[in-house]
Amino acid sequence: MCTQTKETSMYTTTGLLLAALLCLADAQNVSQVTVLVRPEAIGRTKLGYVSFNFDWHKNDEPSWNFNASIMTLRLGDRNLLGFAKRLAGAHVRVGGSEADMVIYDTAGNACSDYPGTDPAFCLSMSRWKEIVNFTQATGTKLVFGLNAMSSRQGNNSAPLNLTNIEEFLRYTATQNLPVYGFELGNELPHVPPAVMGHDYIGLRALINKMFQEATYTHPLPLLIGPDLNPDPSYLQQWLPLVADAINATTYHNYVMEGDSPVVAEQIMTPGYLDEGPIQIAGVMAAWRTLGQPNGIDIWAGEIAACWHSGQANITDRFEGTFWYADALAARVALNTSAFCRQAAIGGDYELLDRSTDPYRPNPDAYVAALFTDLMGLTALNASLSVPGSGYFRPWAQCGRKGGLVLLFVNIDSNSTYRTTVSSFTKGLEMEVYELSADSLSSAEIKLNGEILMPLADGSLPEMTGVKTSYSGSFDIKPLTSVFVAFPGVELAGCQQ
Repeated sequence: MCTQTKETSMYTTTGLLLAALLCLADAQNVSQVTVLVRPEAIGRTKLGYVSFNFDWHKNDEPSWNFNASIMTLRLGDRNLLGFAKRLAGAHVRVGGSEADMVIYDTAGNACSDYPGTDPAFCLSMSRWKEIVNFTQATGTKLVFGLNAMSSRQGNNSAPLNLTNIEEFLRYTATQNLPVYGFELGNELPHVPPAVMGHDYIGLRALINKMFQEATYTHPLPLLIGPDLNPDPSYLQQWLPLVADAINATTYHNYVMEGDSPVVAEQIMTPGYLDEGPIQIAGVMAAWRTLGQPNGIDIWAGEIAACWHSGQANITDRFEGTFWYADALAARVALNTSAFCRQAAIGGDYELLDRSTDPYRPNPDAYVAALFTDLMGLTALNASLSVPGSGYFRPWAQCGRKGGLVLLFVNIDSNSTYRTTVSSFTKGLEMEVYELSADSLSSAEIKLNGEILMPLADGSLPEMTGVKTSYSGSFDIKPLTSVFVAFPGVELAGCQQ
């Protein structure tokens, strides 16, 4: 992009001439591309697709300081409430590795019935009600990960003792607290599939019993799992055992460790954006064979650009939005029903900044909101007429309010892509939503050149596009993600 910085304004006349020549060269770096959009559906998702997680990490972890744990974060923060309300219908997953250390203090005695419990993982019923109330106030759906390890006493092959879980489920059911779904365990490949299958079957029976015996006025909670990193072999053994017990199966999906020194140079490459779907190919194949025919959905139950809490000033900045926008579109094309982003608060991949009061939305929060606003439930096949380098990435979905929405992710720092949509006639109504920033490291994001900020009440602003008509082509600038809506275009795949 050609921009004049404050430093440029201090140049000598010679320097200004050089800057002008560079701008001219940049302006001439325009690539002509044609996008083909086929009318058939290639993937579908469900309402509430764009979702987010809370975790249990303790305050002494550097990336989880400022009380980012679900035990201590500010559930009444106006910006957090505003963000969650904007994603109304989203799944709010409470989970993570430390969930397998949590004791449920139904007796109200600070978990003294379970000696050795870390106070950071002793869930009081008052805090439990606050978590439930948060999801009710925001119109989101609570998915809660249950402890699958503490009662095994170090024996991974031992059946799970469900005593504390039973106490917790009974309390939840008799208090008529609405829970959309439960999970059991987090990333536990060392528990054999047969053992974990037995545990899930037992948990399903327990949920049915507890919630049907109580005066519970909400739908029966779903059961979701096994919350593993991609492990096709495990899933192939586990899914047949639990086909009648679960409603959705989950995978976790991270491209690279957050501590890696090469994240900065890799995250803006096609290979990085392609790697996530490559990692889950075996899991998707197992689900298509053993899960989908039985009506079992598949979720990205925990997903971010990097594991190990991401990388500061990359995965929590504008630079991370390209991975996020691309990943959201890619998983719809793979029939993923929920995209549970790690995490809303906490880690250096957080959607809102834990260090601010109120929590300041990071750029990805606005990507989540705009994707939710515009994108419908059906993915269509969008491709370039001539395969490119992968730096310019087109996606297509039916619009949430009808019509067609194209998403273009341009991670090319040098090229503008002058884009023609094959078979589209001039004069079609179109709305353009261009996401940009002053730099990749920016903590702010712009929509059509205007910085996005929460309103005084914490709600995210309405994001309106620039209305225009299709002239035969339009430009996608370097380092932008652009949604282009065509309200009047109705394709066959969107009518099903």
